[in-house]
Amino acid sequence: MGALLAFATLLSWSISDLLTKHALTNRNLWFVSFWGQLLGGIAILILGGLTGKIQTLASESLPWVILLSIVNIFGMFFFYKAIQHKGVALSLPIVYSWSIPAVLLSMIFLNQYPSGLQWTGLGAATLGLFLVGINRQAKRWVDLGTVAAFVSMLTWGLFYFLIREPGELYGEWALAGSLKLASALLSLPFLLQEGSGLSVRVKSIFATVGLIGLMDSLGLVALSLGLQISSTALVTGITSSTPVFVACFGVLLFKEKINCQQTLGILSTTVGLVLLVME
Repeated sequence: MGALLAFATLLSWSISDLLTKHALTNRNLWFVSFWGQLLGGIAILILGGLTGKIQTLASESLPWVILLSIVNIFGMFFFYKAIQHKGVALSLPIVYSWSIPAVLLSMIFLNQYPSGLQWTGLGAATLGLFLVGINRQAKRWVDLGTVAAFVSMLTWGLFYFLIREPGELYGEWALAGSLKLASALLSLPFLLQEGSGLSVRVKSIFATVGLIGLMDSLGLVALSLGLQISSTALVTGITSSTPVFVACFGVLLFKEKINCQQTLGILSTTVGLVLLVME
């Protein structure tokens, strides 16, 4: 059952990422950010309340919510920029490698050192990032999309490092729902500044953005349930393969082009991420 829930997370988050690619071709990133975070936050709070995961929203968590929302929006901005410039096939292997800086931060501040298998995973993922991010055939080996993806990776590495303590104190579901709503509020001024406003002229685009938030929330639900009934290594190992799954559909659906070096990098990164979360 744990494996099925892990695959449900993989499928949900893959759909969310692919829909994000589609939405960004039709609307600006702040529109996608605002509505995706708003609807996703509402969905998490509703699902958390129905499943009993959220009993109360502690006011003491507000400083953490504000801090994490700022970090989240920063990472989201560069994530969307990476997708716009580089596509999902080559952006996600880099962005999903946020566990690398998170591990390094844990080593520095918490004295938590990886096992031998995890060191191997760290090396494989780093090699994969190099192969995905470097294009020796282009005039500039590192393009703007790669830089944006790396900034997003580093930002979310900090985000997931910081969220552990408040998640334990106030509950992961309540914190996640609250910070998504706060992230939507932080996106609103940028959305209004660009002049697009809150109006939704094309209903299909609004439905797409709504699905992004819903799929993200369903993935979180499945992941949380999977971790409760199965091993962390199994559940997170399966979900860590999301980049290669999305890369395949990025090539098939959006006709994104990747060369042999980048294909090897995607596979190396994915194997490294799986090893990194092994117990």
